[in-house]
Parts: sequence; C-alpha cells; structure tokens
Amino acid sequence: MKRHFSLMTLLLGLLVGGGLASCSDKDDGEGDSKEIANPIASVVAVDGSKTANAVISDADKTIKFAFEELSDLTSVSVTINMTKGALLKTPSKATSTLNLSAPYSVVLHNGVKEVTYTMTATPKEILQPVVGAKVGDTDAVVEGQLITIGYKPEMEINAMTFDFSLLSGATVKSPADKTFNLELEDGKLVVTYQGEDYNYTVKVKDYVDPLLSKGWTNVTSSYGTLPNYIKVYKNEDLLNNAATKSIGYIAIMSPGKSTMGALGAGKDNKKSIYTFASEEPSWNVLLVGIESTAEPLIFRGGQFVQEGALYPFGTLGQDSKGVYKMAWSQKFDDKLYAFPYKPGSTYVERKKEEGTVWDAQNAASGLLMILWDGQIQTADEMICNTGINWGYPTDVNRYATSSIGLTPHGKVIAFCGQQINGSVGLTIPETAQVMKDTGCASAIVFERSSSPDMLINGQKTVDNSKGSVEASKKVQGAFGFK
Repeated sequence: MKRHFSLMTLLLGLLVGGGLASCSDKDDGEGDSKEIANPIASVVAVDGSKTANAVISDADKTIKFAFEELSDLTSVSVTINMTKGALLKTPSKATSTLNLSAPYSVVLHNGVKEVTYTMTATPKEILQPVVGAKVGDTDAVVEGQLITIGYKPEMEINAMTFDFSLLSGATVKSPADKTFNLELEDGKLVVTYQGEDYNYTVKVKDYVDPLLSKGWTNVTSSYGTLPNYIKVYKNEDLLNNAATKSIGYIAIMSPGKSTMGALGAGKDNKKSIYTFASEEPSWNVLLVGIESTAEPLIFRGGQFVQEGALYPFGTLGQDSKGVYKMAWSQKFDDKLYAFPYKPGSTYVERKKEEGTVWDAQNAASGLLMILWDGQIQTADEMICNTGINWGYPTDVNRYATSSIGLTPHGKVIAFCGQQINGSVGLTIPETAQVMKDTGCASAIVFERSSSPDMLINGQKTVDNSKGSVEASKKVQGAFGFK
C-alpha cells in the first residue's frame, strides 16, 4: 500500500506542478520547424575553362548566371549547394547538366514549405561580323546568325547574290561569290573575323514559284514519292490560246543533287520507254524520243556506247561533280569533245582543236540545238553548227515533241508534249519558246511524232499516239534522272 500511496502522491504532485505536458501541447512535427530565409548557399556552373558564380535573390526567387565563355547553353554543368536544413528537390542531384537556353525552375524545401526559384543565364556576348545584308535593293534581316531575305519576283531563286556589310577586317570565306541557291534548302555562309570562322544560315521567305504564273500546275504529288529536287508540272494551254489547246509536261531536276543516266544500247538494241522503265526502275524520270536514221551519241560511265553519226548534235552531259553542261559534241581520239557555238550560215566540219575534252561521266545527244544562250536558233544557225536543220525553224506542222534544256544555273528541264486527245502539239519554234519561257538558256529537240514520251516513276504523263506498253515505239536511247 505504501508503494502505491507514494506513487499516487508523486503523480498528483507532478500534475499540480505542471511537470507533465498536456495533450494540447503535444509536438505535431511542425512546432519546432523554422523557415530558412536563405535556403541556397551557392550555385556555380562550369563556364568553359572558368567557374561561374550565380547571383541569388531570395526576395525575387531568382538565380542568375552571366557566362564569359559559354555561348551554347543547352548543356551546362551546374552545382547547387544548399544551406543546412534546406532540401533540394529539382534537380534531383546537387550537380546536374541543365538546359539554360530557357528559364529553368529550381524547386526546394526551405524547412517549412516548397518554393521555386527561376534560374536564367546569359551567354557569352558574341561579336557578329555581319552587320547587314541585301539582295539588290532589298534588305535582309540579320538576327544573330540567321539571315532572312524576303523573296521578290525579280530575284533568281537559284542564284541569289548577296551584298554583305561586315565589321572592319571581316571577310566572306564561303561561298566566295556570295551566291546561294535557296529553292530547296537554306544557304550556309562562313565569315572569317579575327582568325575565327562564324557560321550563318541564309533563308528565303515568301518564295512564289514563278512557273505558276505562266500556266503551269505543280503535279509532283501525282507521281508517287519523288526526291525534293525533282518537280513535275503540267500545262494545258502551252500556246496560250483557248481555242487551240496544247498539253505538255516538264520535269525539273536541280543541280548538285540529281543524277543523269544515258540509257540504252543504241541502234542495235532498240527499246520502248516501258522496257527502260522495267529494266531500270530506279530512274524517277525517263525521257525518250530518239529514233531516226541519225544515230544519237550515248556515253555512259565515261565510255562510248554509241559514238553518234552524221552530225555533231546537241548533247547534255553530267560530270563527276554533278555539274550539267550542254554543247555540240563529237568523238575524237576515243574522247568526247564539246564544241562552242559558231556564228554563220555555212557548215564546216569540226576539228578537235576547236573543242575541248569533255570530262562527262554520262552524256547523250538529241538532234538539233533549238535554243542557245537564250536565243531561239534560226535555220542558218542550225546549219552552221550541226550541218542540217530538217526545215525545223520554218516547219509549221505541229507534232508531239520532246526536248531537254538547261537553265543558266544548272537546272535540267525535260519537256514532253502530246498531239492527240485534245492536244494539237507544237512546232519546233513553239517548243523552243516553251523551253525559253521555263527558264532554259539552251535546249535540244528530239524526233517528233510518235516517239516522244516521258514517264515519272513509271507513270504516264502525255498521251502518245503509240503510247501503250505493247505499241510504244522502240528507240535507240533515253535520258534517265534520279
């Protein structure tokens, strides 16, 4: 009893004296916590060969870097050191690789609650040696290392020449001629300044295809999958005469990307365009039209397949660098020679000394050169340069006609027109005008009537008078492009 009494007395005394805590005073886990006013002790980052210290504002909840060496902020090594009692939540590790090209949210617990700090950074200030740029009288916009020019109809999309304003001492490294082909892709400009190369991207905006205003419709998507450097167009009014319809197609191949093939085995193994398509399906574009007593030149892989006979016909070739050229050609000493234009009206046999060895990998001829240096050729010019004209310049008869041409900036344009099923065809001068209007500086023509034909990915374009697989006329050779 005494032990029991003594215990009761002790408990009573403690209660009266306040020695035991009441239930209302029980610690709930928060009562002793304190908010840490400066939860981040420091933030440092690797700045090239240096260490950058951030400026931290606990009032504004910001962390700011100003880098002296880093210009690319997409992958920055950052270390965040926390004050004792504070906990880092995002990023999950004290040292992390962060993308600081945009504001980054740092989340932490300051002892009482979660708070978010915004981390930002400014890159090394880069001197931009390009101060301004223009094409003709049109100013381009220079923003950092991006140069953008607004397109105007008078501009040549395949040869856009810029005038650059540079810091003193800066020079254009490439392209040396400051000229860009912006039809298919952005240009690349390299400027050297104080021993360092600066790379710029050159873009065009608001480009409008000039062929669309000349009656052509882009039908590329109708012919399956084609590389972006091959385009197909259709025109249902080549003569610009609603009462006299003439239908034609063109396929356009850009330089530096497309590959030309000189197909066929010549007069001893003639084939239809459908045979060419089935035997060599890799070619996106096939153009035929060479079948006559005249033998076209066929030059493949740097070797003669067929030498060509009678006359130096107009020829299209492509060298090992992908550059296209058009010229009159003949064989001398087992080599392919290219010959320049000759003024006059009398034909004199060519001598090899008048020409130059043509380093073509693949080349093939048509017949007459109907367009040269942007000028439609006359009867006398055809006689002087080829030795024959077949009466083409004055022939008023319209037929299905195919032609191939080259623009001043190296694009190949393959044309094929039809004569049946609502289309009257074209004369040679009309064909030459079509080639000129599409932008060609030079063009050659093929045999007319039933042989001209063009397939795109094996699909028909024109209707030919012998256009079925069975009846299609067999020819000595064909042009292929891919």
